[in-house]
Amino acid sequence: MVRLRPLAVALLLSGCEGLVEPGAVDEAGPLPVMPGLPQGSGGGAGEVPVPHVLVAEPLHRLNRAEYDNTVRDLLGTSLRPARAFPPDTFVGGFDNAADALTLPASLFALYAESAKALAESTLRITPRFTAHVEARAVGIATAQPGAAFENWGWTLTGTFTTTVAVPRDELTTLTVVAGGAHTAAAPVPQLSLWVDGQKLKSFAITAAPASPQVLSVSVVLLKGARKVQVSFDNFLNEPAMNEGNQAVIGALDLVSAATVTPPGRSKVYVCEPSGPQDAACYERIALTFAERAYRHPLGAEETKTVLALQRTLAASEGAPAATELVVRAVLLSPQFLFRASVAGVGSGPASDWVPLDDFALASRLSYFLWSSMPDDALLAAAGTGALRSESGLRAQVTRMLEDPRSQALREGFAAAWLGVRALESSRPDPTAFPTFTEPVREALKEETGLFFDAVLREGRPVTDLLTPDFGFTSDLLAHRAHEPLPGSAAMVRVARGPSERRGILSLGAYLTSTSDPVHTSPVRRGRFVLEQFLGFEIPPPPPGIPPLPTDASAGTVRERLAEHRKDPTCAACHNQVDPVGLGLEEYDAVGLQRATENGAPIDTSGALGGQRFEGANALAALLRDDPRFVRTLTAKLYAYALGRAKVPEDTVFIDELTRALPREGGRLSDLVTLIVLSPPFRLRPVAETSP
Repeated sequence: MVRLRPLAVALLLSGCEGLVEPGAVDEAGPLPVMPGLPQGSGGGAGEVPVPHVLVAEPLHRLNRAEYDNTVRDLLGTSLRPARAFPPDTFVGGFDNAADALTLPASLFALYAESAKALAESTLRITPRFTAHVEARAVGIATAQPGAAFENWGWTLTGTFTTTVAVPRDELTTLTVVAGGAHTAAAPVPQLSLWVDGQKLKSFAITAAPASPQVLSVSVVLLKGARKVQVSFDNFLNEPAMNEGNQAVIGALDLVSAATVTPPGRSKVYVCEPSGPQDAACYERIALTFAERAYRHPLGAEETKTVLALQRTLAASEGAPAATELVVRAVLLSPQFLFRASVAGVGSGPASDWVPLDDFALASRLSYFLWSSMPDDALLAAAGTGALRSESGLRAQVTRMLEDPRSQALREGFAAAWLGVRALESSRPDPTAFPTFTEPVREALKEETGLFFDAVLREGRPVTDLLTPDFGFTSDLLAHRAHEPLPGSAAMVRVARGPSERRGILSLGAYLTSTSDPVHTSPVRRGRFVLEQFLGFEIPPPPPGIPPLPTDASAGTVRERLAEHRKDPTCAACHNQVDPVGLGLEEYDAVGLQRATENGAPIDTSGALGGQRFEGANALAALLRDDPRFVRTLTAKLYAYALGRAKVPEDTVFIDELTRALPREGGRLSDLVTLIVLSPPFRLRPVAETSP
């Protein structure tokens, strides 16, 4: 088997002319406007002028979630190789920013390991049952009759016995590696193979231990623990007469006749070769797989390169092995690992912008909504030009949000925006909060995801994020919160009234991740609310600021913060942040509602921009009526959709999206649609150079 050199093969497949193909020029001239976004004070759709400040974007490497989701959909695999990759860098609160997604050599080495494991597990037809027994190791461990032989075998003096668990009745081939020797007058060593006391076959051992022979017999093994034995039938040891024989066994292998075909193999083998010489089928397999992995039709150079690789490897390794190597090579190619903002058919050189290539737009859309590759329906829409129209894009957004893969939005966007990612590193003090367990941590993450997903996929208004009439809980979460049990170990939907805990401000994930191990942190909570929900940019604290005292004798957290704010160097920021976080003090450091702290009644009063409120629900009502909430959500979802941090040039688009949302319907799903229709999502600057 040839050893695939990852870097060499990747470079072979990475010609820039194949990665980025320039789009044709629209002879009709530049398009003056991009339809889709309503504007002005009236209703209905209008046209938004496209300024020349669209931001150029670098190549976009797949982040860990995108990589795992893509190989899942490409190969039908359940492997999640990206869990072994180093964490992706967060920029602007998200881990999908292209500028930060570099490709160090250490990561490429992990890509190579992943490609090998994925290709093997997807393509190799394997026995349904196998067992491997090293006789030397078992003989030593269980004090079998005989002795260890060098570093590989076991010298028999009687019968070697081992037990093998068989999961089902199986026609199985049992093989044993064996070698022997004998003096002139001694008999040729004879070994017999047994299962459950029944002799299967006897063998004369004529090969020396240095070059052993393979003994083999097939038998139906019944389900259960089976006793497998190798007996030395004519062992002779007469030292006085200098006569004797010897038998050494190595590994015992059991392999079922029945095989298992990986479910993802059919995703690669789009035809079944009639034999190793069926070059047409194998080449079709290679080209079709490369096209799916690259997420666009192959260009002439790409086709030439993939075919050359397939034919070269088939000549040296055989076509089946070549297919596996081609899959590995494609998974290491830049066309697979990166997304590019390729220009498509559009305006000519006189314009400052051009539409994205149809397939580049399809990829941008699928990685926004699914964190994965486009499916066949989306690629078909790209192929027919349907994505060039507003109606075509709207239809795809509607379809894709209804698909279960849209849960990627909650796992990629909502988990970062709503503090779920930060919950992973939260370590509440187990003495102070014994009810916070790992199952609780997982349940809090699921609660946040289900809630966001419901608002998005049920077409609910954005304001339902703050003041909904429902929530999610389970017996585990309800029990620790002293709430009525829903009667379900799994998370279920429950009704929530105006006075009950509800909405994103009551979610235990962010309430825990913004707390300290032994007490709440109104500073961190206030900062979280201001930054995540209102778009504030709070500077980090100056160095050398001591933490709040943790001793309860120092008073409540509110009292300790009041002392802290007496320092003029701290007051400027704390006077802005603390009143917001203090209004959330009804929730303790693990997100449970409480009435007292250190024996004193909880003070839930707070203030936001001079407006006073009492408790989380009152703060939610203020945020609901504050236009900055929708604008901040818009800005964050916009940055996530484009895979880059927000820059000043984006302000005009974010403002227009915010104004357009009420006219569109005000739903969270409407915001997703408007972002997809926006010029920055559909276009790229004409001056942006091709990779």
